[in-house]
Amino acid sequence: MNEISAGGSHSVAWRFDQTAVGWGDNRFGQLGDGTFNHQQNPVPVRVCAPGQTAPCTGFLGSVYKITAGGDSTLAVLGDLTAVGWGSNSVGQLGDGTTVDRSTPVRVCSGRRPAPCADPLTDVITVAAGTAHTLATQS
Repeated sequence: MNEISAGGSHSVAWRFDQTAVGWGDNRFGQLGDGTFNHQQNPVPVRVCAPGQTAPCTGFLGSVYKITAGGDSTLAVLGDLTAVGWGSNSVGQLGDGTTVDRSTPVRVCSGRRPAPCADPLTDVITVAAGTAHTLATQS
């Protein structure tokens, strides 16, 4: 594993091949595997690519930062955009909605309402709390 982060009841990591995995609780989709299924025998599952549905055939790649919040996860991708998945009850995924997501969605720039037509760019890192997230830009 290249980087690992622990949330409220789940953990995530990005591996040396720049893919992401998650394990633990998944009631809010925070593992990103396209489901909201709680893991009875927690083992790492691969995070789906944006737009995928379970069972996923494409997986999130080009990850270079990852963080777990209370019940959500965010990652920075190689193109310096950010994606998030999991609990979104107060908009902590930054996609302009309050819909929980079981696969990654782009973090919006804030200049346009959902659906995210204008993604946040030049992201260098992300941080997640229980019900909020932060991103820094270059």
